[in-house]
Amino acid sequence: KVKNSISFLNNFAKLKRERSQAKIIAITGSAGKTSLKNLIKDLLHNFGRTYSSPKSFNNHLGVPISLSNLSFDDKFGVFEVGMSRAGEIHKLSKLVKPNIGIITNIGEAHIENFKNLRKIAEAKGEIINNIKKNGTLILNRDDNFFRFLKKKGEFKKLKIVSFGMNRGADIHLIRMSKIKNTNRLVVKVKEKILILQVKNINIYNTLSSLALLNELKLDLNKIIKPFKNYEPVEG
Repeated sequence: KVKNSISFLNNFAKLKRERSQAKIIAITGSAGKTSLKNLIKDLLHNFGRTYSSPKSFNNHLGVPISLSNLSFDDKFGVFEVGMSRAGEIHKLSKLVKPNIGIITNIGEAHIENFKNLRKIAEAKGEIINNIKKNGTLILNRDDNFFRFLKKKGEFKKLKIVSFGMNRGADIHLIRMSKIKNTNRLVVKVKEKILILQVKNINIYNTLSSLALLNELKLDLNKIIKPFKNYEPVEG
């Protein structure tokens, strides 16, 4: 028995994070967090033992519960961080202390609690303060708040990696064509060209997952087959 279950849970999660040798990835954004987390988890399984937060465990209970279940044998940990108000992502990402942070996009989710979209961008950008020193921030180059978030990341001396349709993105789509029930994608990943076949996967999730794998210096050729067979979960 403990006196306060919430504070115990947070302290236990902190301890687990401190002792973990895993590369920790935290995902936030207005949409696509859970589907991106699932995709990344399944791809990382091809390179080592990977743990990720179950379902959409991304709030003040879900995040510490997820962190508490990290195993000492895990090579990668993938966590989803959500919010409905300002300050929440700061608290949660302070627990997670990611090596790499991904912001999927900035949209109108929970706009009722914010004055405008810029305030949502500021709240999502709280994750930037808690990415570990010499860490990486992965951003959507097509998002209206890309420059705003990039500037924040540069101020914290983080490495910035971008993805999107924009040709200026580090990881961007060159061409897409339909082959039966799959899409054939030609993607530029920094200086490399990668050809993938994917089923019904959000193109931005595909690009951001490639940005992550490349940043982890993993062999992208190893995930061509898993991408082809990947089925997104319902919902």
